[in-house]
Amino acid sequence: MNNGFTLENLTVNCGENFLLKNITMNIPSGRILLVAGESGSGKSSLGRLMTGLIPHQYPAVVSGSVRLDGENLLDKTPEQLAGTIAHVASEPWSRFFQINVRDELAFGPRNLGWSPERTEASVHKTAEVLGLTSLLHSRVDTLSGGQLQKLSIGAALAMESSWLVLDEPSAYLDLASLHRLVDILMEIHELKHLGIVLLEHRIGEFAPIADDVAILNNAELVFHGSREDFGKRADSLCDSYGLRHPDIHDPAQWNEIITDEAEPEDSEPLLEVENISFSYERESVLEALHLRVYPGEILAIAGSNGSGKTTLGRIAAGLLKPDNGIIRLVGKKKSSVDGRIAGMLFQNPASMLFSDDVKKELLSGPDNYRIDLTENDLEIMVESMSLAGLMQRHPQRLSKGQRLRVAIAAVLLLNPQLIILDEPIRGQDWRSLSKMMGYMKNYVRSTNSACILITHEYKLMYHFADRIALLEDGIIKRTGSPANRTGTDKASI
Repeated sequence: MNNGFTLENLTVNCGENFLLKNITMNIPSGRILLVAGESGSGKSSLGRLMTGLIPHQYPAVVSGSVRLDGENLLDKTPEQLAGTIAHVASEPWSRFFQINVRDELAFGPRNLGWSPERTEASVHKTAEVLGLTSLLHSRVDTLSGGQLQKLSIGAALAMESSWLVLDEPSAYLDLASLHRLVDILMEIHELKHLGIVLLEHRIGEFAPIADDVAILNNAELVFHGSREDFGKRADSLCDSYGLRHPDIHDPAQWNEIITDEAEPEDSEPLLEVENISFSYERESVLEALHLRVYPGEILAIAGSNGSGKTTLGRIAAGLLKPDNGIIRLVGKKKSSVDGRIAGMLFQNPASMLFSDDVKKELLSGPDNYRIDLTENDLEIMVESMSLAGLMQRHPQRLSKGQRLRVAIAAVLLLNPQLIILDEPIRGQDWRSLSKMMGYMKNYVRSTNSACILITHEYKLMYHFADRIALLEDGIIKRTGSPANRTGTDKASI
C-alpha cells in the first residue's frame, strides 16, 4: 500500500473548462510539496480536490483517481476528511463560522468531538504560536486581512490533522508574520512528521523548506521533482511559466527598503490627508495621520498586519468617514463615494462582481455612469489585465487571480483620478502581476491621476512604486523611495 497521496490520470472539468488535466503524481506522507503556477493554472482546484471540496462543494466532473494511503478520496466529503486533512482556503473570510477568535479556533476540535480540556489547550497553544493570544476575544469581523489569514491557518492547525493543505497562506501576511509562518511550518513538520501541500506564488520563501516542487500550467503538470532538481532548472522553469525566482526573498524589516526622500515641492497633491483619526468600537486604528499623494505617482503603503492600511484606503476612497481631520481629493473636501473620482480594489474582489459574465461586468460601470467606451478601449483593458478568452465566463467561476483582475479592470474603466489597490497580489503570478502594474503605471502618468498600492510584496513596490509610506501604530512613520537591498541588483528582484 502506498503511504500518502496518489493521483492517477486525474482530470477535472467544469462544463467546457478544464480545471485539471491528466495529472499523475505521488505525494509521500510526511513530505512538504510546494505547488506553483500562473494564475488559473489549477493550484486551488488541486487543493480543493485533495480535501474533498471538489466534487462535494464545488460541482465538477472528475475522472481518474485520488487516493490517500490507498483509500479512495473521491467518495469522502470534507466533513469526513476534516480530522485527517485540514484546508486553509485562498479566501479566508469565506471559511469562518464563529463570532470571536477563540471560538473560531475551537470550532474544528469541537466538531471532531474533542474534550473541553483538549480543545482549550489546543486553542491557547495555537494562538500563542501564531501571535493571536491578544486577539482571542476579538470579533472576527474586526480583524485585518493579515490577522484573518493567521486565524485561518490557526483554525487548521488547531485540529492537529496529519495533512495540511494551504492555498496561498502568505498573501496577506506582513514580513514578520511571513517569516514566522515559514518557521512554524518547518517546526510542526519536524515535530509531527506532518504532510504539507503549499499552493503558493512566493517560491523564494517556501522552496527552502519544501522536499518537492510541482508546477502546473494550463491545468497540466509540467514539472514534479525534488527541490534540488527544481533548483537546477529554476531559471528556465520560472522564465517559461512566469514564476517568481526562488533566489528572490523579501527583506526582514520594512526600514531596509525605504530611503529618506523629501516630497515633491513643485506639485500640488492630488490627495491630502490632514490629522485624521479613526476608531472601531473605541479601538483606535489611525491617530493624527498626515499623508499626501501626488499626480502621476504610485504610492505604496507598507506596514504590519493590523496597522491600519486597509482602513486608510477605505477612508481615501470615501467608504469610511474619519472621526476627525480633513481629506482633500483634487483640492476638494471628500464627502461622498464616486467611482469616477476614487475607485478601490477590495481584498475580497469577489464581493465586487455582480454580473453573469465578464464582459457585462466590465461594461456595467461605464453604462451606469454613461461613459462612452469604445470597443478598442475594452480590448486594451482586456489585454492589459490578461483576461483574453474569458469574456463569456461567469466571474465567480474564474480563479481568484482572474477575479481580481476583472475587478481592477472594472474600476479602471471608470477612469478614476485616484485608484486604491488593497493587496492586489492574491492569486497573481509575476507575469500577470507585472503586466497589470505596468498598465497601472502608464495610466497614472498619462492621466495625471494617482494610485495607492497597499501591499506586503516588496518586489511589487521595488519595480512599480514611486514612493513608499510606512504605516505603524496608526501613523505614517517614514516615507521615501524604494531602496535596493544590499548585494542585490534590480534585474534579479
